[in-house]
Amino acid sequence: MTPLETKDAWMSYQWEQGGGLPGVIVLLSDNDDNNSNDVEMVKTQKKNGKRRLLPIWMEEVIVDDNDDDNKSNKQAQEETIRYKVTDMGLFSTELENNSHSALVRFFVDNNDKNPSNTTTTTTTMVWDVTFQSKSRPELWKSITQQNIQTATDNLASYSATPYVYTRITKLKNGKSGSTTASSANENSIEDVVNQWTNFIWKRKRSYGYSTNSVGTNRFCGRTKRSYLLHSC
Repeated sequence: MTPLETKDAWMSYQWEQGGGLPGVIVLLSDNDDNNSNDVEMVKTQKKNGKRRLLPIWMEEVIVDDNDDDNKSNKQAQEETIRYKVTDMGLFSTELENNSHSALVRFFVDNNDKNPSNTTTTTTTMVWDVTFQSKSRPELWKSITQQNIQTATDNLASYSATPYVYTRITKLKNGKSGSTTASSANENSIEDVVNQWTNFIWKRKRSYGYSTNSVGTNRFCGRTKRSYLLHSC
């Protein structure tokens, strides 16, 4: 996935739908009001740029992104989104007001390119969150880390190329016991469909598969989550 494609997926799945976090309900609105005293609020006006997270009643607003800068360049090497929490909701007694902000970067990491596959673009996403707590900082750091880890893991699954398996099998035409060319070819397609339906569809079968994902955590006094997203 290109940085722009990854950013669009983040906006659609994480910002607008809650990123698959259990129990989270997202109420969206446009951040086109300039009544706030925060000068950052007027940097960008974006459809669905404000959201209220239920049941915790936390409000987040996108204060800056580079949509306008890269609108004519779909192959831009980096995309960014910056947002901040404007209402702590039920956490106002635990977290400092106006201290929670985040920068999400989507960029092409040349070090991760696979020389054997020049058609694949690898985008690295770095989700950098900063905040101040009134108490129990380690607890809130752990909660933030877990939420971002879950959201990024879900985003990687949401953005992944679906697994496709194709099996081609040659089957003998006609019913068993056919001896003539005419009888061997008669209703052969219908016979095969019926055999497939009776043997595969009507009988209970069990199938299993497994997938692997790669993620890394990095901490430098702040909560940070980076992820590699691949697409063919």
